[in-house]
Amino acid sequence: SYKGVTERPTQIKWTGDKVDYTVLDYTNTRHIKAIIKGLNLNMDIEPNNVLSLIVEDMRVAIKVLYAENKIDKKDVAIVTGLNSRHTLEELQEIVGIQPSGISKRLTKVCKKVAEYFKNN
Repeated sequence: SYKGVTERPTQIKWTGDKVDYTVLDYTNTRHIKAIIKGLNLNMDIEPNNVLSLIVEDMRVAIKVLYAENKIDKKDVAIVTGLNSRHTLEELQEIVGIQPSGISKRLTKVCKKVAEYFKNN
């Protein structure tokens, strides 16, 4: 099971940064939610930037889950909207789902992403 970018065979030496990326667990739904809400999923990939590799892992997982019909357009819109710092009320207008439903869908997406990484 693939738990994160730091488990790749060739690890990246990250200089000037005190963050311990080895504690990041792609199979932990809380970690997935923090990545979705906290990192810019539109950032460019930079081989020496661990955060950009984490973002790329999330983008790939979301694309695969969508292609396999495990998440739908509204789920992707919720992820994109939250990542763009929209509030739940703003997302309600965009996707037509109550804030409580948005939170439930986000939890579902995070579980599916974690499951994707457990199986790949």
